[in-house]
Amino acid sequence: MRTVNAAYRAEYGPAYHETMADLRDPRLWALPALRPYRIGDSAEDRRWLALGLPPRSVVGSDRKHLNALGNTLVAHGLHRHLTGAAGLV
Repeated sequence: MRTVNAAYRAEYGPAYHETMADLRDPRLWALPALRPYRIGDSAEDRRWLALGLPPRSVVGSDRKHLNALGNTLVAHGLHRHLTGAAGLV
């Protein structure tokens, strides 16, 4: 996956948006709407993060797709990418 992301980043430059970075970003986990879910706090979340994966708590029960928390993180991350850091305010 890293090789594919690097290739897209090289091809698209600043237009490229890496959603994995959003899923692993503690600043996004701390947004008011997401803070109550304590993303990244559990032992399972930390284990997945150590493996280079998104936190377990943002992945669906099938362990292949994002759940609502993961989709929310990606939406906020994309908004931030499109609008700049002001998207976190």
